[in-house]
Parts: sequence; structure tokens; C-alpha cells
Amino acid sequence: MEIAPCVYFMYWLEEVYTVSQIADFNRMLVYTHYTYDEKGTRKSLFHSGTITELDRFTR
Repeated sequence: MEIAPCVYFMYWLEEVYTVSQIADFNRMLVYTHYTYDEKGTRKSLFHSGTITELDRFTR
């Protein structure tokens, strides 16, 4: 979902994790927060990084 011009919020569930992510294409930054259960306790981690545009994709 676009929350501001060229800024997107995404959320999804994986087998073990819940993931929330904001991609800011104005500043070319991404912020990711995910949680998981460890022995009955909810753990939370945060990561951030830069978005790099590739000229082309090579396999």
C-alpha cells in the first residue's frame, strides 16, 4: 500500500515470522521489522538498508 508518494508499506506472514516493511523510493531506503516466537516469548528484530537500482539483472 502506498502511504506517501513513492513510499510503500508491506506486511506478510511467513511460516515462522511476521514481517512489516517500508520501502522509501524517494530516499532509496528500506526498513524491515520482523517478529518470531522463541520458547513462548515473542522476539522482535529491526533491519534497515539501502535500495540499489541495478542496470540489469544477470542470472
